[in-house]
Amino acid sequence: MKSRFFPAVLLWAAAFILVGLTLREIDLAGVRRALGSLDFTGISVLALVNLFILGLMTLRWWLVLKEFGHPVGFFRLAGYRLAGFGLSYFTPGPQVGGEPLQILLLRRKENLPAGAALASVFLDRLSDMLANFTFLAFGLTLLSLDGMFGGSPGRWGWIPASLAALLPAFYMLALRRGRRPLGILAAFLSSRTRSTRVSAFGVSLSQAEEQIGLFMGKNLWTQAWIAFVSAGIWAAVILELYLLLSFLGLSVDLRQVIVILTVTRVAFLLPLPGALGVLEAGMVLSVGWAGFDPSYGMAASLVIRARDVSLGGAGLFLGIRAAGGLIFSRDRNIYPGSPDTDPG
Repeated sequence: MKSRFFPAVLLWAAAFILVGLTLREIDLAGVRRALGSLDFTGISVLALVNLFILGLMTLRWWLVLKEFGHPVGFFRLAGYRLAGFGLSYFTPGPQVGGEPLQILLLRRKENLPAGAALASVFLDRLSDMLANFTFLAFGLTLLSLDGMFGGSPGRWGWIPASLAALLPAFYMLALRRGRRPLGILAAFLSSRTRSTRVSAFGVSLSQAEEQIGLFMGKNLWTQAWIAFVSAGIWAAVILELYLLLSFLGLSVDLRQVIVILTVTRVAFLLPLPGALGVLEAGMVLSVGWAGFDPSYGMAASLVIRARDVSLGGAGLFLGIRAAGGLIFSRDRNIYPGSPDTDPG
């Protein structure tokens, strides 16, 4: 039991140490002044923009489910999305972990077949990853051009993110051509481990890859809409950060916003719960790089932290309310291979 919880305790300790080290370098009076510039109007505008972003994220998932022939009520789906975010946010890892909860809610609340539920969450996540890494590649290119990495290696700082952006694209292309990479891998692991759980998951994964492959081979208009919505999500995220920094009293341009946002997004890829510590340090460093008082970076990170904790807390509440009985019951299998599940 101790060994199971030790890594999580270590990550939380590292996060709080990093927060403390960052606060030591910040003028707290400057942070208070910056936060004092954020009035009720600014908070209201930021809240509306965040609701709009959540709506766009839900719309992308809704489009996928609709094309799979399993439409789900938009507002219920928004609740499921928020529940998944809450679980991901408060657990160590690069903002993943809530996807099984989303699948569980689709299976048990909406009676979706396991393959369709997994495929919809998987495709939505792939689209999200493709958009995220494409933005990071662009942002890291700007960082390299500005010389923020220092020295000649900065010229190549965009290459890892570009390769990461290509991975989901190549994977989608493989699915479109009828390949089942993860299904084959799951089948191999199942034959090695002889685990019924791995076997059941492999069946669902193969079905999900088959549905995604069929989706990628047609429905071009829907794919275009999904790409458009993904671009809209990032445009709204950029707008949100621009508004936040402006409300705090900074006069920033688009390039500076993209650079700052790139650093904060890289922070969320690190295996710390909610990017605690690295978000604060990243905001302080990036705002300083942009030529402003780093205290504004700490103020912005506190607002972002308050936003994410509020949304994550609401998501956890919705998730526990919607699926608490399912999670703590014996009968909680979400993949085929058990008597209570269908093979669909």
